[in-house]
Amino acid sequence: MTLNYYGTRLAKPVSKDIQSESKKTYGLNFPFGKNPKRGYFAKEAGQALIKSNLTQLLNTFPGERVMLPNFGLDLRKYLFEPLDSITFSEIKDEILFTLNKYAPYVQVVGLRVSESSELNYTGIPGIVIQLTVKLRDDENQTFDVTVKVGE
Repeated sequence: MTLNYYGTRLAKPVSKDIQSESKKTYGLNFPFGKNPKRGYFAKEAGQALIKSNLTQLLNTFPGERVMLPNFGLDLRKYLFEPLDSITFSEIKDEILFTLNKYAPYVQVVGLRVSESSELNYTGIPGIVIQLTVKLRDDENQTFDVTVKVGE
């Protein structure tokens, strides 16, 4: 027995025929901001949504999300470490662990961590993370996400 919004019952043939026209998953675009065409809270789907989610995951400091206090990575702590192969290996391990926990729908194809050639306002270089992922559901859809830390 199905009720509509106002509490009246729908006829059985009508309730059986109701189906979603689209199988897409929608979410909010990150970062929030005034977009002249789409407003502050732009809706995204597909590859754009996943890129936005991965960018948000890599840029979020643990404790920033109220309901998910462990969400994110503390990549800024590596800015004051020697930027060598050992530090880059630690960063990669932390990224892979976090992606496995919070983004199980993607498979990492490539992960490159390097030092930024530009100096930020404190006079230290930043870190550039280049992530190549593919969707576990769709093997043909591969895309890149680039995140800069400390710039």
